[in-house]
This record gives sequence, structure tokens and C-alpha cells, in this order.
Amino acid sequence: MLAHIANCSPEFGSIMDSSIQLCKSYLTNSYIEFIRRQSNEVAHELAKAATFLHNFRIFDEIPAYITDLIFNGMI
Repeated sequence: MLAHIANCSPEFGSIMDSSIQLCKSYLTNSYIEFIRRQSNEVAHELAKAATFLHNFRIFDEIPAYITDLIFNGMI
């Protein structure tokens, strides 16, 4: 899958290759795996929400938009 994406976008492929090499060199206990955004909506929504935060934030409670995604995923 990554090879197909890299062929469609040379810039993205170059970034992926560099990232993989860095992980292989410095993070020997890690691996890289492609996961579709639809398969990981919670992480996607958290990352998207983080772009609107101006300061570091620790959530005391799970935000409502995340609990909604979790409950919808369980149905």
C-alpha cells in the first residue's frame, strides 16, 4: 500500500522513506504501518482538534466528540 502511495506522490514517498530510515536507525523497537483514517477516527479527530489548541492541554475528561465516536464504533 505504501509503495502505491509513494508512486502517486514522489514528495510523499520521499518523506515516508526518510521517516522509515530514521525509525530503523534510532527506534529499533518500532515499526510503521499504514492505517486508513476511517479505521482510526478517534486519533484523526484528536489530531485535528490539536491544531486549534494554542497551549498544551491535559484533558480531565474525554471530550464529547471522542466519546461519540467510541460509542458509534461499538454499535
